[in-house]
Amino acid sequence: MKLGLIVATYAAFTFINPFGLQSSTNHLSEQFVYRLMSLWQRDAAEHISVLLVNDASARKINGENGYPITFSQHATALKHTLCTGPAALFIDITFRGLRGEPSAASVDPAEGQQETPIDPLLKALAIRPSADDEYCRLPDVGRFHPSTAPQVFMARTRSHPPDDCDPLYGKTLADECRIGRVIDQLATVSTPISVGSVLENGAYQLVNVRDRDDASASAGLEPSPALAMVFAFCEAAKGTPRADLPGCRDKEALRDLLVSKTVEPRHTLYPVWSFFKTPTYMNDRRENASGDTETADRSVFSTCKLQMRRDVGLMEKIELISREFWQSIFIFDKTSAFEQKPCLPADTISLNDLHEMAGYCGGSESACRERVAKFFSGRMVFYGIDVTGINDLVRTPVVGLIPGAAYHAAAAETLLNYGKSYHRQPDALGGVIAYDKIFEIVIFAAAAGFVTLIFRLRGGGSKGRYVANCIICGMLTLIGVAAAVSLALAYSAGLPTLTAVAALIGIAAYCYLMTTTFVFRLDQKRAFGFRAGRRIAAMAVGAVIVVPMAIVMTMLLNFPPANVIASIVLLAQLPAEP
Repeated sequence: MKLGLIVATYAAFTFINPFGLQSSTNHLSEQFVYRLMSLWQRDAAEHISVLLVNDASARKINGENGYPITFSQHATALKHTLCTGPAALFIDITFRGLRGEPSAASVDPAEGQQETPIDPLLKALAIRPSADDEYCRLPDVGRFHPSTAPQVFMARTRSHPPDDCDPLYGKTLADECRIGRVIDQLATVSTPISVGSVLENGAYQLVNVRDRDDASASAGLEPSPALAMVFAFCEAAKGTPRADLPGCRDKEALRDLLVSKTVEPRHTLYPVWSFFKTPTYMNDRRENASGDTETADRSVFSTCKLQMRRDVGLMEKIELISREFWQSIFIFDKTSAFEQKPCLPADTISLNDLHEMAGYCGGSESACRERVAKFFSGRMVFYGIDVTGINDLVRTPVVGLIPGAAYHAAAAETLLNYGKSYHRQPDALGGVIAYDKIFEIVIFAAAAGFVTLIFRLRGGGSKGRYVANCIICGMLTLIGVAAAVSLALAYSAGLPTLTAVAALIGIAAYCYLMTTTFVFRLDQKRAFGFRAGRRIAAMAVGAVIVVPMAIVMTMLLNFPPANVIASIVLLAQLPAEP
């Protein structure tokens, strides 16, 4: 009876979300499980690069003016990128309020101006193979020979609320709408694409409803930036080994996402993160660690030491997990090893990095050319900003706050690595109950049934009591030893002393309560901590069952992780008196 009541309580908690407790614990559970999984994910895709304008590079390029930088400065950065021949480029910048904006008279080149301020950017985005060989002769790098014309996508620009001067991509804007008309010009050399809102817990929407104000668009759904970039990449990869990547093999299945008339649960993707940087990035940093420290963003070496290693062993991964576990429990020093900027797993390059790559190669043009090309040639490139004061950050469960361009890149990487088997929001049974919630309740019921069984056996006959005692004491002893060992490993990995002391006190209290409850033959009902000991034992035993089951479910079913935190806490309500 009590088991059924607790399971019903858990089910109600899952669907009702009282006071936001379900969603908050669900977020923390996803964060813990995805961080645990990220240490064993394959390396971040070698086929994706993120190019960012950050505070340091904006000051280097534009002096004390900083960001926003001018059209010409954007063009210089993208010229280095596009001349290498990337498969596709997505520009996640709205280009509103840029310095060096053309006047109303200079927007239309037909009025007599030989070159408007936007022309360098238009020329860079319109690059074509062979015909632009001379254009791609770059200082310090030499001549690139782009073999393919990359597909260029640009984020649609919309004001909130809508403004009469918003670019309408096909409709005529008034003369006073200078910025809108400029963006419309950019749309002539790129494909405008809608950027959906960020979903709960860092989920990503793979399709968007077409903009009704777009004169060139038909009704229905259009691909998100990540999906469009994967399609472009796979098109460019035909006849190469890259065409065998899961995302390219499943290209037609992914195109079926656009057949629906409305957005469905299957259109929601949960990016799968890798903790470690790619071998290309790590090798480049090691080989070129003596560049211009004023120009290059060197903080990556001090904050991402573990991520920059290729030979991280099992013990070091356990140390990292242990540190994260104890820091997630106690309130002291919440600094996470997973959230140290700029520790994004993808090949993330600032404009300062690009400047260094193109100018510090020992005086060898070919070396500089090869160094730039290996990060952009044949890849998907996401160009965005990471500038203080501009709200273009997304909170993710693994690496914390990241720039919007990196968020799109992570979704594209997941599609490329997993194809149609990407982690998704599952469909709902009868359109009411999502399948992941059903499996979540099943996991909780299985754990609750096991905990109830062993505690009931302990209160039964001598044989059952002996078996139950062996199971309980064995598991609790193993948990206590594992907690002590993990604390030692976490401390060696940099766990703050105050947190370590608090954790040590917690382990000591756990040992006392377990000894009082299960070892000493006292009048247990009167022993201090007896009830607390039984509840903590139920939580500990439940955790051993719930966490592995949640990870297995996540990996096999491609669903988000179950709410392990709520499950473990509610399991404490189960034990009956012996």
